[in-house]
Amino acid sequence: MHDIIRRHEVTYAEYDALKSWLIQVGEDGEWPLFLDVWLEHVVEEVANASREGSKGTIEGPYYVPNSPVLPAESALPKRDGEAGTALLFQGRVRSVDGTPPPGATIEMSQADNDGLYSQFDPGLPEWNPRGTVVADDRGGFRIRTIQPTPYRIPTDGACGKLISAAGRHATSRVASTWPTTSPPP
Repeated sequence: MHDIIRRHEVTYAEYDALKSWLIQVGEDGEWPLFLDVWLEHVVEEVANASREGSKGTIEGPYYVPNSPVLPAESALPKRDGEAGTALLFQGRVRSVDGTPPPGATIEMSQADNDGLYSQFDPGLPEWNPRGTVVADDRGGFRIRTIQPTPYRIPTDGACGKLISAAGRHATSRVASTWPTTSPPP
């Protein structure tokens, strides 16, 4: 931080603006949001810089562990008559040598058609639509779900002000679903 202040010749007015903004992040309860959106992806890059194969991805602010375990071909839990566009997410999990890792899992944690997340919105069933899918012996999986709506970062708090000041958009389709793959524990 000292180097940044010196290199950019930060003024007291700029320092006071930063301090006020940081206090506002806390008052708005947006520290987890700020850290997830602006910093965690860089930590993920550094942590996996020497990793072979697919790189990791952050879990996101609405990830909940221990979702229901489902077979390789399955549908994520949803309400009867769930609104949204049907989506088939399918593929194969492979080790860097090309073999399927036994017991590989694919965790799906996504919003519903209205952009709401189970366990964070009291009107949704507990695991709607979330699941831990165990790939078959060949590493294959076929998961039926709905296309999640873009993840929207709230614009009324400190993080929204930063996004606006940076000229970035508050929605991201990439951040609305977080499939990750992992070998069994």
